[in-house]
Amino acid sequence: MSCPLVNFKLAEGGSTEKQQGDMAAGLTDVTVDFEGSEAFYEVVWVLIEKLRRNRWPIGGQPFSIRQGVLKGQQQQMAGKATRHLYHRAHADQRQVRP
Repeated sequence: MSCPLVNFKLAEGGSTEKQQGDMAAGLTDVTVDFEGSEAFYEVVWVLIEKLRRNRWPIGGQPFSIRQGVLKGQQQQMAGKATRHLYHRAHADQRQVRP
C-alpha cells in the first residue's frame, strides 16, 4: 500500500489551527474516498504549508495588490453560488402551487 501525500499551500495568517485541522481531516476523507479503502486512513499524509505573502505573486503582481481583486472575485462567486442555491431550494415551492 502506498502512502498518499496531500500538499496544500496557504497564505500565512489566513487560517486558524482549528481550520487547518479541519482542512487536514477533510483532505484525508477525500483521499480515502478516492482510494476506496478505509485502510488508507492510517497512511494518508497531509502537509499544510504556509507561504509568505510577499513571495506569492499572482498574475505577475505581489499578493498584496492582487488580494483586493481576488476578494472582489470571491465575493462575486459567493453571491452567484448563494443565488443558485436559493433558486434551487425554492424551485420546488414554485412548482407545487395549486
